[in-house]
Amino acid sequence: MTDPKTSAHTGWSTKTLKTSLEKAAKKIAPLWPLESFVAVNPYLGLSHLTFRQAAQRLSKVGGGNMTLPTDFYLRALENDEVRRSDVKTVLDRHDANDKRRVENFLYEVNTDPEDTTTLPEVSSLTDVATAVTRKDWNQWTVDLLSSWASVYFDQGQLAWNTAKGAGLYQAWRAEAMVNRTPDVHGLPGFRQVAKGLPEDPMQAAQFALKVLGLPSVGIDLYLHRLQTRIMGWSSYAGYLDWQAGLYERSEGTAQIEWLTVLLCVEALLLQSMAHTEVPTEWEA
Repeated sequence: MTDPKTSAHTGWSTKTLKTSLEKAAKKIAPLWPLESFVAVNPYLGLSHLTFRQAAQRLSKVGGGNMTLPTDFYLRALENDEVRRSDVKTVLDRHDANDKRRVENFLYEVNTDPEDTTTLPEVSSLTDVATAVTRKDWNQWTVDLLSSWASVYFDQGQLAWNTAKGAGLYQAWRAEAMVNRTPDVHGLPGFRQVAKGLPEDPMQAAQFALKVLGLPSVGIDLYLHRLQTRIMGWSSYAGYLDWQAGLYERSEGTAQIEWLTVLLCVEALLLQSMAHTEVPTEWEA
């Protein structure tokens, strides 16, 4: 029997989608504003993982490293800040069946040049668009959304706040329908397709997933990738939800709506680039 709350267009049930968005949102630690700054473990959302698992995940979704460059550790060995017995302990702990001697391991490390240009293994639409068009759509998206978010999340510093009083997603949608910035950057259809977005955030997320053709398998890593691209505002949305749960004793929606915005931007970019090779590469 078909779930009555399943979108006829996407195959994603509202319950499944909401669960996926909530799960992805919890991967991002909340970030307090400067006037009431609270130090938070930046890996709070990954605390259930081992160090190795967390490092692998962040490498996949953000292309980041949780360790320093190899040269740092080699210099520490030369300066006796790290002992060879420490290296042996780690090798034994990593794989008790690994019979490599410490000297052999260090020789391999020294002779194998380190690739410092780590790239995320999970590609977003903007990653693909950047590779195809040779234009940095990731940075373009960061600039576009950061500019909007600084207005939406303003706390009385702006003389004129056009987003005041609206929900996060609805405020962004209203802006996207009139903002001509995409036109200047070669996306004349961006505003028009934005007008076709549903008003409800959850329906909009379903719509975006349909446009992007994303299945439920692997969606967690993809959503995590989108958030790491604009970590600051993603973390601030987490702070708003934290505050809502603490003082208002209600379930905050900032992170889910922020994720919806990120999904919709990806979908609008894909639709606006229908005349390029981006859709073909994205499907591949």
